[in-house]
Amino acid sequence: MSKKVNIRNESKDRGSLDPEVLQCHNDQKHRYGELYRKYQDSPQGMHFVSGHTQLSRFLQFLQMGNLEGKKVLDLGCGFGDFYKFLKEQGICVQYRGYDIVREFITCCREKFPDGHFEERDILFKKPRVKFDYVIASGVFAHANLPFFKEMIKVAYGLCRTAFGFNMFDTAQEDFFHIDEEEVLHWCRQMNPADIKVTRDYLPGDYTVFVYR
Repeated sequence: MSKKVNIRNESKDRGSLDPEVLQCHNDQKHRYGELYRKYQDSPQGMHFVSGHTQLSRFLQFLQMGNLEGKKVLDLGCGFGDFYKFLKEQGICVQYRGYDIVREFITCCREKFPDGHFEERDILFKKPRVKFDYVIASGVFAHANLPFFKEMIKVAYGLCRTAFGFNMFDTAQEDFFHIDEEEVLHWCRQMNPADIKVTRDYLPGDYTVFVYR
């Protein structure tokens, strides 16, 4: 299912980041660690409403391009559910899953010994290798604007074909939200010519693909 991707590292000093980005990083690590301790390996452990909403989001990433045989980076891989989804769809990729929560990575390695999972934050320890596709599902649920801007810039820099992520299009309590037009504004700073948005798969949700 998954072939090994050789990784070289490029570290960054935490002090060089915007304090709001660093605070968001720390808050997310704490939040998801607490969710894991409460809900363990479940959609709720990732703050998803249900497995259905998670599946609906995963299906959107199949519209990004032909993933078969490609190098795919799953940012915020959680419990490895996107890896499991790809296997169930019969899509063979060179998969790499990153997460900042150690318990998630331990869980992934136990569930999927044939997968490649790593505790890594690309804001501080960016791999030098490029991936064909980079996906981030749910990564911005508890973000702030500085974190969002920094993360999409770094994630896009790791892709050779496209970077995809999902967002909420309406304000919801405890979740990060900015207007879609503002999201697209920041995406256009990376590539003003080739951006795709998918909608109508879940109420209040949309997915953005930014291409090379």
